[in-house]
Amino acid sequence: MIENMTPQEKHNALVKELATKIGNSKSIKFKSNTLHCLRKKDIESESATYIETDKLNNILEINADEKYVVIEPSVTMEQLYDETSKFNLTIPVITEMKHMTIGGAIIGIGGESSSINYGLIDESVIEFEAILGNGEIITVSEKKNSDLFNALPGSYGSICMLTKIKIRLIKMSKFIKVTYKTFSSAHDYIHAIKNLSKVDFIDSIYTKKNLFLMITGVYYDNVD
Repeated sequence: MIENMTPQEKHNALVKELATKIGNSKSIKFKSNTLHCLRKKDIESESATYIETDKLNNILEINADEKYVVIEPSVTMEQLYDETSKFNLTIPVITEMKHMTIGGAIIGIGGESSSINYGLIDESVIEFEAILGNGEIITVSEKKNSDLFNALPGSYGSICMLTKIKIRLIKMSKFIKVTYKTFSSAHDYIHAIKNLSKVDFIDSIYTKKNLFLMITGVYYDNVD
């Protein structure tokens, strides 16, 4: 019975079902029934097989010792943060849009203010699970199917279906010290960035002519 299955067993059963459907179909389209999905809603076609991506929305494992989390691609940033923060951990780059899914941020290329240290979101991924167009379920990492590992981010779902993500975690602190600095020229602003001390977050705003705003954040465990 599915009620007695572990989250991983439920995941495996669903992925196997999706793989069979994909492998037996000539025309595949993805859809989501969630209200916050940013995917464009197509007019449904009787000749296409529709794959509901929002069913893959579970956190499968949080390993606080080895600092990684295993998640399905429709897990939202809010859902992910709420669970990992219980262990004082977070993924290195997390978007400000709380309803954005981790899968969407990877295949659509996502970055944020902590990207100054960690790059784009996909650069923290350890391993993917995916379904190919022929229905084959494969594991993708730097050592296994490395060509796909590099091609999947930014592919917008055109190469394969992402079904599971293993991504590393970092320690987070209770507090963030935020600093605002203004600059009157692009030259001074760029010079300041090049000589910036270690920060955990950085955002920049160009509000009007000759006014550049730099916002930096640094993790702090305690507030004096």
